[in-house]
Amino acid sequence: MEEKYLPIGTVVTIEGTEKTIVIVGYGAYDYNKTIKTTEIYDYCGYPYPEGFCGDEYTIVFNHDVISEIKYKGYTPDTYEQVNKEISQIIENAKNGK
Repeated sequence: MEEKYLPIGTVVTIEGTEKTIVIVGYGAYDYNKTIKTTEIYDYCGYPYPEGFCGDEYTIVFNHDVISEIKYKGYTPDTYEQVNKEISQIIENAKNGK
């Protein structure tokens, strides 16, 4: 994979499942109410082709668990710069900055 962050609209499969997921956002977080911690993930997505079916179906995951890219979303000429900015923002958030 060339970029660290794939474009919105990319359809992937992740390790441990054959269900496809469409990427709809970056820097997703999951708040654990039991131990009161927040973990930041690279992506959030929804099952594809179903799409949004309620918050309980939102999937958060990191780039390293993507097993296959089924379809790559739109990448404008500015995407390389956008990708760098996304990378910096998410890495800063993960490091508490």
